[in-house]
Amino acid sequence: MRPRRSLRAVVLIAAVTSAAYASSFAGVFVFDDGPAIADNPHIHHLWPLSTAMAAPPDSTVSGRPIVSLTLALNYALTPDLWGYHAVNLAIHVLAALTLFGIVRRTLATGVRHVSDTSLTPLALCIALLWAVHPLQTSAVTYVVQRAESLMGLFYLLTLYRAIRAIEGPWWIVAAVVACALGMATKESMVTAPLIVVAWDWFFAPQQMRRRPPLQRHIELEDLTELKLYVGNLFGGEALKGGGDLSYTPDGSAGNRYSPRLSVVVVLTPTTDGLRASTVTPGSTAPDASFTIP
Repeated sequence: MRPRRSLRAVVLIAAVTSAAYASSFAGVFVFDDGPAIADNPHIHHLWPLSTAMAAPPDSTVSGRPIVSLTLALNYALTPDLWGYHAVNLAIHVLAALTLFGIVRRTLATGVRHVSDTSLTPLALCIALLWAVHPLQTSAVTYVVQRAESLMGLFYLLTLYRAIRAIEGPWWIVAAVVACALGMATKESMVTAPLIVVAWDWFFAPQQMRRRPPLQRHIELEDLTELKLYVGNLFGGEALKGGGDLSYTPDGSAGNRYSPRLSVVVVLTPTTDGLRASTVTPGSTAPDASFTIP
């Protein structure tokens, strides 16, 4: 049900945004569009790339090779004006969809007063409001301002991929690539890493509690080290009776002990490391706890 709801949200964002900016296809080149596009001989060739990614001095796209390359691709596909507007609109739609994903995943980290059933509707409303807000008009309809909208897309992609980095290293690589492309699009992209750090600071601690069970990440040798660590810390009392060591990933040790165990160790991820609490079988309150950096 949730994938279907998300798909409907994606379709709605694309449809509403396209309808809002449909009239921009009748627009013409204005102001800086002249030297950057209409009178720019560099966009007439895709090869060599050094030429396609170059630009006339003092033009809006000067020193912004990724923007110049997209204009050259535009010219290669169709030199007609509507093609430039179509690409600008596509960039804006993709940015709105990326924002939808960011908001939805941020809310899912455990933001207070937001239920699971509200994630998609709330993220949809925020993305739609951002997509059709009048402040976005010039970035979409003013062709050369593709530098702004394209940088915005890479900015959002960097954050979105960084948020998903917990799922695997490829997301980290993708975030770095998006950030690098954004840097080659517009200079203000330099603040993107700071936003990633800020998101991690405010939201990652809550997200850690939603990770897969620790059983998938702790190997046998880690458990052996933990067993010795616990035994030494509590003078061997924690493992008194020669029982085995067990643990639960979510703190609900009271319902997860086995009668044959002499101790249950509950591991809870925190910003400082793993908090380990020892619980005697039959008791729901921890006997003692400590943090493993």
